[in-house]
Amino acid sequence: MITKLTTTILCMLLATGMLISCKKDAETVPKEKGIIEDPANYVVYIRLQSPSGSAYYDELYDFSPDNKMYTYTPEIPQGAIRNYSIDGNILKIEGTMVEITQDKVTNEGGWDIKDFAILKKQSSNQLAGKVYTGVYYKNDGSVLHPSFFYQFHPSSTTKKAGLVFPTVAREDTYILIGGVAALGKNIPGYPGDAELLVLVNEKLYVNYYDSTNDKMYSGIFSKQQ
Repeated sequence: MITKLTTTILCMLLATGMLISCKKDAETVPKEKGIIEDPANYVVYIRLQSPSGSAYYDELYDFSPDNKMYTYTPEIPQGAIRNYSIDGNILKIEGTMVEITQDKVTNEGGWDIKDFAILKKQSSNQLAGKVYTGVYYKNDGSVLHPSFFYQFHPSSTTKKAGLVFPTVAREDTYILIGGVAALGKNIPGYPGDAELLVLVNEKLYVNYYDSTNDKMYSGIFSKQQ
């Protein structure tokens, strides 16, 4: 017959075993490395603001394992290459005044930083199959298009765009960067134009370069429900 004491001991052993198992499971879960420990698994998005406060200029930094950093902008869509280094808990980019920590981006020279995001690279396309709508603005703060949309193909790097969804004005391909950003530089009918689209907290930050008039347009687009 199992005594009361034996039952108590068995319960204590079982509880102890469960605690040890839980602790072991918790210890085996690796902590996610941040951008300072693992820059090559991140991209950094920066929206710079002009001194007047109305014009915006977007940059996307794509870090590689060989201490190279590729800067993409609508004006320079081919990507400018710079070196980067880690100094303590600060990531420094050669030839710039930009410094990055685990959770902050600063720029000591030129335009101020209006928005920024340190984004973990994703293995799949986070834009695929989604539609975003919003307002496009000129660099003087006035409205360029009161209504505009982007529609991303669910399985290819193709996007459609137009004024009022779902009427398409153009369709083109894009380069996917880090699974969270699209760089379009072959826009039919607009040679020399390019656009950068970055997904930040379910919002699509867009910056478009009009090469004919040497002007930038920008907007923040919301995902359609």
